[in-house]
Amino acid sequence: MRIPIDEELPLAREISIRLADDARAIESGEPCALLEAVTPTTAELLRWWFDASISAGRRDAFHEGQRDAILAIVYAHEVLGASTLRELYDRLAPGSLTPARRDELAHERHGHPKYAAKLATGTGKTWVMNALLVWQHLNHLAAPADPRFSSNFLVVAPGLIVYERLLDSFRGRRVDGVRDPRTSELHARRALFTPPRHERAIAALLASGVVEKHEIGLRVPVGGMIAVTNWHLLAGAEDPDFAGEAGEVWRGRRRGDDDPARAAVESMFPLSPGAAGHSLESLDRRAARGRPLESLIELSDLVVLNDEAHHVHALRSGQDTSDVEWQQSLTAIAATKGRRFVQLDFSATPYDEAGSGRRSHRRYFPHIVVDFDLHAAMQRGLVKAIALDRRVELAALPLDFTAERDEHGAVIGLSSGQRTMIRAGLSKLALLEAQFAAIDPERRPKLLIVTEDTIVSRHVEQFLLESERLDAEDVLRVDSGRRSELGPKEWEPIRARLFDLDRQARPRVVISVLMLREGFDVDSICVVVPLRSAGSGILLEQTIGRGLRLMWRGDPVVEELKRETRERMRRRLEPANHFDVLFVIEHPAFQAFYDELLGDGLLAIVGDEETAAIGDLERVELRPDWQE
Repeated sequence: MRIPIDEELPLAREISIRLADDARAIESGEPCALLEAVTPTTAELLRWWFDASISAGRRDAFHEGQRDAILAIVYAHEVLGASTLRELYDRLAPGSLTPARRDELAHERHGHPKYAAKLATGTGKTWVMNALLVWQHLNHLAAPADPRFSSNFLVVAPGLIVYERLLDSFRGRRVDGVRDPRTSELHARRALFTPPRHERAIAALLASGVVEKHEIGLRVPVGGMIAVTNWHLLAGAEDPDFAGEAGEVWRGRRRGDDDPARAAVESMFPLSPGAAGHSLESLDRRAARGRPLESLIELSDLVVLNDEAHHVHALRSGQDTSDVEWQQSLTAIAATKGRRFVQLDFSATPYDEAGSGRRSHRRYFPHIVVDFDLHAAMQRGLVKAIALDRRVELAALPLDFTAERDEHGAVIGLSSGQRTMIRAGLSKLALLEAQFAAIDPERRPKLLIVTEDTIVSRHVEQFLLESERLDAEDVLRVDSGRRSELGPKEWEPIRARLFDLDRQARPRVVISVLMLREGFDVDSICVVVPLRSAGSGILLEQTIGRGLRLMWRGDPVVEELKRETRERMRRRLEPANHFDVLFVIEHPAFQAFYDELLGDGLLAIVGDEETAAIGDLERVELRPDWQE
């Protein structure tokens, strides 16, 4: 297991040291302290997942970063058994308890078991979530009284795109408008996640236990529940009355209301007679709106899995970490459960940004127990290599890459810098398309253009269609403004095209503002043109992250060429081929990010001279009589 260098992650550092020998022992099929310390069910699962002699014949396998995340959370929760985050620090890293950290850990949001996994974009955190769900459910079936385990799960997405992807994972993808359970990830990859004797138990949970967000509180499955929602629902952003009376009373206590009698009355009679709008219809509506949070509060046990968990906190004035609304709802849900509430957070960027400019710095979540960052993922070839396209025409541009605006600040068109960057991206895309098609016509590279705002995205679309003469079918604009313009019915076909991007020749270019900053899990983005000027570290990493997923997998010849690319980059040379290389058209806002990668030999800089995308690889057809 990789030992984190960052001193800000003391839990991850200590766990990596403690589990290094156990990870090797499990892989080689040898006994170890970890297997002795966990339940028989957990030991069976760890051997099934990571013992090389057992997993050798399987199509799928966990990589090192996924393994480290699963082992770290299992060890922290099952072996150490701390009931609060402060207890976990006492058992793992008491020397790191500075006065500031002690104050932070005393907050009620840390008063239950909680663990965060820092996993680079594109390294498969959904597989980790699925494995941990199987671990919890099977252990709960084996020992229902054990407070460490549960069969109730709340899976929280950062937005509708990730929400739909999670429903695909648990309930199956839509086929002709109906979800096909055979395509759910836990079923389709059951040979990876579940030992054969437990397949029926997981199949039963998937068949009856998956609950969509509009069903929470209306349907409570027997035998376990996987409730999937987006954080907006927990925050009341989609429905301001989502919390209902239970949440209001809890928030009243948080505000310090000094009238407990009033709070008690309001908990039973949320609406007073005679008040405006308090008809029977509105009472029914309020009761229905409050039901989701109340039903989650009433559960005896629950495991929350937060996907893209950098939404958990927000920095407010004075650089103090304050709860955002949906974290307040989680705290309300946890308050009734003690150690039977477990919070698992997953993010490539689990930190807040404090300050601005040169004084800005990252404040990592205090509960990070594993760190598998972008550097580690790139070194192991688990994500695309990154090449910075520095052309002569780009180097001559001014540093202002924003759109042209009038004296009132309204966007009136694209700047010359933006037009040049887009043309550079189109040129790189055309090269990749032509040469990849000669090797495998099913590999279709795409260009992603990330803009300042929805107004600019419309100008980019107009520029591509009118100035660059692209066909309308070649361009897909997916910003929130367009979704609002079209409405749900007209938006659905666009969403379907977006999610099917890898399998379709068109569109070739996707334009987005922020909708695709997370959860956009396609493999074919090979060129990124960032027209945004924001300097947010989280935003920069997420922009690059949209194109990091591998496009070329499984071909041993191509894998060797990719290893050659990584080796050349370590020697500060340009790649000799473009298999799984993500090209980023240069933007000054990314400079610090580039410099960090460049210092580790993980970034290539390419210029005007075009390298053959496929290197010296040639496709040789079989002779007609090859069988003889």
